[in-house]
Amino acid sequence: MNQSAPNFVDVNELLLHAAAAGDVHLALTAIDRGASPNCRDPRGLTPLMRAATYDNVEMLQLLIDAGAEIDAATEHHVTALMRAAIHDRIAAAQELLRCGAATDLRDEDGFTAKEIANRLGNKGVAAVL
Repeated sequence: MNQSAPNFVDVNELLLHAAAAGDVHLALTAIDRGASPNCRDPRGLTPLMRAATYDNVEMLQLLIDAGAEIDAATEHHVTALMRAAIHDRIAAAQELLRCGAATDLRDEDGFTAKEIANRLGNKGVAAVL
């Protein structure tokens, strides 16, 4: 008798993948199935942080509307806005600011998102911060 194991999908993993891939439909499916917009990957990144890394404004909007904490931080005190600053993601930074992201938070080294952008030479995102 050939029995196959049920195909269990971790909806939080699905949401994390969708956020990084920019797949809004998959993200909606994961959220509809109970994924937390504040779940974390093994490195402590939330879906919002992943979406900011890839400059996906539509995904950022979806996650914020679903209840993502805009200023959630990793154990190193890195926020989604800081991820946008690190990767020079201007549209993501603008959207996060529009939605109320704090600009005065500091990472574990004491730098704000703007200071991070300036240190990395990311002038485009530094200008909007």
